[in-house]
Amino acid sequence: MSALLAVHSAVGFHPENAAELSSEGLDKLELLTFCKEVLALGEIGLDYYRLDKRTVVEKERDEERKKRGEEVADYFNPEPKVQKECFITMLELAKKKPSCGHSFPRCGFRYFPHHARSKRAM
Repeated sequence: MSALLAVHSAVGFHPENAAELSSEGLDKLELLTFCKEVLALGEIGLDYYRLDKRTVVEKERDEERKKRGEEVADYFNPEPKVQKECFITMLELAKKKPSCGHSFPRCGFRYFPHHARSKRAM
């Protein structure tokens, strides 16, 4: 049974973590892409769904509430510019190892250019 089982993985920085991408993290990620079990970069992309869309007045009000110790929902994705920079970096990393490919799970698209089971899922 174990001869039939193959476990593969995808590595990458999700858009919500784009602001955390550092040169050290990128180096570690690049090393991981050279593992034979890593077939894709994912989940990478742009996620503007959780951007901070509060007005300046709302942001100031929430800051005051935080200072008073009140709980404030302040979980937002990084700004679009930060997400784009991270996404471009991930695509550049994918180019370094063609067998790694790209993975865009939310779009229903998987691309492994040199993998025998490459497919497009719609």
